[in-house]
Amino acid sequence: MHNISTGFLLLLLVAPLMACKVQITVPSGGSVVSDSGALDCAEGDTCSFDVVDVFFADTFRGEAVDGFAFAGWKRGANTLCGGSAKDCVLSTSGFTGNPDLLALLESEEVFYLRPVFSEKSGAGDIVNRPFKACIDRSMYANGYRSDITIQLYDDGVKEGTRRTLSNVSGPAMYKGKSVMILREAITNKGVLDSELEITAYNQVDLAALRIRTIGIDQTTVKPVMQEAEGSISPAFLQRFDLKVGDSYTTTYTLRLTFPDGSSPDITQKISTEFIYEGVETINIPAGTFQACRVRRFDDIDGQVSESYNWIGQGNGVLLLESDADFVHEAAVMSGTVNGKAL
Repeated sequence: MHNISTGFLLLLLVAPLMACKVQITVPSGGSVVSDSGALDCAEGDTCSFDVVDVFFADTFRGEAVDGFAFAGWKRGANTLCGGSAKDCVLSTSGFTGNPDLLALLESEEVFYLRPVFSEKSGAGDIVNRPFKACIDRSMYANGYRSDITIQLYDDGVKEGTRRTLSNVSGPAMYKGKSVMILREAITNKGVLDSELEITAYNQVDLAALRIRTIGIDQTTVKPVMQEAEGSISPAFLQRFDLKVGDSYTTTYTLRLTFPDGSSPDITQKISTEFIYEGVETINIPAGTFQACRVRRFDDIDGQVSESYNWIGQGNGVLLLESDADFVHEAAVMSGTVNGKAL
């Protein structure tokens, strides 16, 4: 069982509660409080309890300390209420007479309730502003260019840098369709010492605030030469018409072929859910910025990961990336867009 949400309270969510144990792990930034008061779990603690009968019922909520906000329940294997920011209502009612569910009472499986707390910016809470505030229409026009250097992290520890030189040209034809072509020359230094070139083929509909990527090619120059051509069906969709709280899912198949024979063909089934959360102030090595925060869940061949992206208001640049616990994975150090500093 994976990523169990409150939307299926009686049919799915409660099913794991027939397991003999539920474990609550609370990071810094807040605590978990139960309606009963008997199953509270303090900041920094790991708490567990057994569920042994069909009479269990309690509601759990994340309560943040000053300077933090409750961001929701973490997704993952055997997690409860994953992906929701609402109170987590757990109940075993309705399972009497169901042998499969009752059997879980005697199982040894452990299920997890994991809150996520995010640190508030100095400017305060997230601002209710539409996602279109963070699109730069010039990014999809002929002649656009940017030079962005980011700091890479491993579990919050610096591990190298990445410089990306980008330019856009077009319109042009790609497999019979009119596209704008984005070319990126990427240089990684540090642990990921490498050089590569990426070309993406985008169908641009700025009137609808939608971008569809239908193909992507990659040439690795260093450490070894390799060429890959990627087809995307249906297109990978980016939407900028979202209001705070809106979400959408784009599902597609990525097929990679290797004209140089360096690897067998690769096919991946990918589904990404984007949840737009609003605009907030972020502090990164490049300075202080207003940015649109997007929560995302990526499912690649059944393996699900959760992360956050912050896109700069007005400049459209991906300024900051973090994991589900807001630990930095990448942050912009410096950059220019069309010759002007960020």
